[in-house]
Amino acid sequence: MAIEYLTIFGFDYKEISGDCGEIDWKRIDFRKDKPIYKTGNVIVYLEIDFPPRDPGKAVQKPEYSGRFVTRKIKQTVRNHPALKKGYVAILLEELAHTDESIVEMRQEVKNIIAKYKKEGGLIPLP
Repeated sequence: MAIEYLTIFGFDYKEISGDCGEIDWKRIDFRKDKPIYKTGNVIVYLEIDFPPRDPGKAVQKPEYSGRFVTRKIKQTVRNHPALKKGYVAILLEELAHTDESIVEMRQEVKNIIAKYKKEGGLIPLP
């Protein structure tokens, strides 16, 4: 099982996590195709928050909120006439976590955040 880490905006969290609770659904995601997008792999969405801006104040840099959402790739669709060339449709489902996988993912998230802090840059946003 390979893991791909992506950044999301704070206001996307409910949609991606499926927290809406209104209907039972699986999320379909459309992304530029990469070899990592194979059935059985996992996508981890890191939540990026944009601090609110008071009138007259400069916008502050976005920061990682500490939350992440994991989704297992159930199916991928490529080369469909409705898909833009070079894109893939990914059917995502909630990942059944084991204690070991959660610890591993949290450590990897910490490593990603530490790397960008050390380099003085921001986590690249989509």
